[in-house]
Amino acid sequence: MKIKNYYFVIVFFLFSCSQIELVLKESEKSTLLKNKTTLKVLNSPSPILKEQLVFYFGKNTAPEFHLTVDVDENKTNRFVKKNQVATKIDYEIKIKYKLVNNIRNCIILEAVQNSRFSFVPKSSGYNFGSDRSLDELYKGVFKNNIENFLDKTQNRTGLEECSIEN
Repeated sequence: MKIKNYYFVIVFFLFSCSQIELVLKESEKSTLLKNKTTLKVLNSPSPILKEQLVFYFGKNTAPEFHLTVDVDENKTNRFVKKNQVATKIDYEIKIKYKLVNNIRNCIILEAVQNSRFSFVPKSSGYNFGSDRSLDELYKGVFKNNIENFLDKTQNRTGLEECSIEN
């Protein structure tokens, strides 16, 4: 009798947990610009920005909009040792967005997004772990920056309002 009860509990536990997904999925932001925007990136310090832009804006299937992204990056060595090796570097990234409606030939939105982060390299030479960590910092900053810009575009009703006529 006890074996039957144990068997029943094990089978019940397995079936009750069968619908649980243990994988964290990031939800993609829906936007009216997805697959409708041509992208032009100027002065990009990293290919990670281009990857993130393609992730959020998709492939250009119907070019209704044109987005120009101009990047300005400043690095400041915060702490420098006697041998001139930086032990902490501050990054300031300023991205200027210009969204143009191709159909109406007008500027919909011009925005500037600023981002900052600090990085502490683990060695003065090549270090795979430090380089990977820096790439992840860049990815997070670009992701937040693009999401903030997309939030500004969501305030526009249907993205048909032109702020500046050409």
